[in-house]
Amino acid sequence: MEIVDSYVKEVAQYLPPGDRAEIAEDLFESLAEEVQAEAEQAGRDATADDEYAVVARFGHPYKAAARYLPQRYLIGPTLYPAFLRTLKVVWVVALAALVLMALGAAQVQGWTLGPMELVWTTVELLFWATAAVLGVFVALEAGGERLDWYERWSPRKHGLTAIGVPRAGDVATNLVTEGIFLLWWNDVVVLTNVLPVLDAGLMLAPVWDTYFWPLNIVFGACFALHLYVLLKGLWQWSSQVLEIVLNAALLGLGVVLLAADVLVVVAPADALSGEALRNVDRIVRASVLVIGAITVWDMWLGLKVLWGNPAASLAAARSDHRGA
Repeated sequence: MEIVDSYVKEVAQYLPPGDRAEIAEDLFESLAEEVQAEAEQAGRDATADDEYAVVARFGHPYKAAARYLPQRYLIGPTLYPAFLRTLKVVWVVALAALVLMALGAAQVQGWTLGPMELVWTTVELLFWATAAVLGVFVALEAGGERLDWYERWSPRKHGLTAIGVPRAGDVATNLVTEGIFLLWWNDVVVLTNVLPVLDAGLMLAPVWDTYFWPLNIVFGACFALHLYVLLKGLWQWSSQVLEIVLNAALLGLGVVLLAADVLVVVAPADALSGEALRNVDRIVRASVLVIGAITVWDMWLGLKVLWGNPAASLAAARSDHRGA
């Protein structure tokens, strides 16, 4: 049984030292019995082919050793939902802190950064936040810790008020666009290196200055709302209504801006030809219209959630299924 013996030795190197000898002996006996049974069934003495066949069925030494080891995880199934929840919270707090600190630094020190600097700063921030949360939960799993608040959970205290589950991609897209707009609108992100036409003196028309704070308030409120929804992971009646109200305010601002004679100007006046300036103005108006269309679509989806209440529909479907 040289092949079986060699196989058992390969398996034994992955076994706990304290149990290694006993497990290896049991494994050798088990495999030897299977080899003998296979040879007897064929009506002959055991051969190397029989040993190879039995060992092959038992699998790679890693796989064989795993049968004798306790299941191990970096983060096990008990802690994994809490890990995802904590990671989401940390990401939300980190993104909010990044935007708020950037806006504050821009107002106090005139701090600016380019689009790629913003991207890399965000990626680096999220990377270290993820590494920190992962490290904490790996340590909890290795230490055998359990989260007591799992056991203390009460549906009455928790407040089950969800009316829908947001699409993570939609909420994330809103956060990215709203955050970038706020940083650009408050002169934190500089686009001159990305859009060379801005170097020619292209600027927003004075009508935009009139709505500087209304746009800040509406987009800031939208950003805060979507941070909350991403953190909560659920749409509630109040948050859904607030999004509809904010979308209506955004539409109103869009209508007022589109009613203005011009949305962009150049300084000096001859930096761009009249036709080129009109084309840029059309592009800006088209962009406002696209944002308006997306906003109307979001409002429609929000109203459908309020009217349809998917949670109630799901409960009815479950009731029908149980009845059937």
